[in-house]
Amino acid sequence: MKISTTLTLYTEIPHGVFETIGTNTREVYADVVDVGMNEYYLARSAGLAPEIAFELPEYSDYQGEKMVKLDNTMFRIVRTTRRGMHERLICERVDVNADGSVLPSED
Repeated sequence: MKISTTLTLYTEIPHGVFETIGTNTREVYADVVDVGMNEYYLARSAGLAPEIAFELPEYSDYQGEKMVKLDNTMFRIVRTTRRGMHERLICERVDVNADGSVLPSED
């Protein structure tokens, strides 16, 4: 199932609400798609926890960003794949402090 939405892409991890030096953001359109069973298990075996994927309509919409924000949830991009003209971003959720800074992973 695909759900069209707008994402915010971050070139760097935000360091907090008032510390955004060096962090560029931009919005793109994308479809929310399933991660896929094979992709999920391969990532889990590598210690990653993918839970959502986004498909951008044009692969040129992705410019190497590291983080994605959907609504009020931050995700780390763990892998990208190109399918024809589309770019798929496989992502895992990250925890964020009250000040907006990303918590380090527990691994």
